[in-house]
Amino acid sequence: MPYNIPKISLTFSSPKNITIHMNTDYKIIHLNEEYCTKKGFYLLYRPINVPYEKFKEIIPFSKNQYMIESAKAFGNGWIGMKKPKDYDGDLEIKILKGDFLALEFVGPYKNMGVAYRKIMKDNKSARNFYNMYLNDPSEVDESEYRTQILFQTK
Repeated sequence: MPYNIPKISLTFSSPKNITIHMNTDYKIIHLNEEYCTKKGFYLLYRPINVPYEKFKEIIPFSKNQYMIESAKAFGNGWIGMKKPKDYDGDLEIKILKGDFLALEFVGPYKNMGVAYRKIMKDNKSARNFYNMYLNDPSEVDESEYRTQILFQTK
């Protein structure tokens, strides 16, 4: 799999004076994980009806347990957490397997379009996007939200 990995870092302010940090050093991450998932509904990649809080009641968020999301332009995507070893519930299990490029974004979720535009500019064949949320938004200010954007290239 060919990788275009630029080595720069960006910090800027959005129109609402929210500072965004984006380390554009792409990391290569190999995944071979099972995720417990729940469907959510999206419009233009924005969550319309996604059960984040209900999901966190089933599998708690922790420093070693990140939420992952596959949003869609229109329709059903999903959210998930890595399947705990002792899990025997009825959530759908999805397997993410392969090499992914990852870009870390720090700042409000609503400003992640900046990161996606950068990815698409740098990696014309980018596909299979997932957002991995590295901290719990109920515990930190939106300026501190950490998201790892995972994607594959052809």
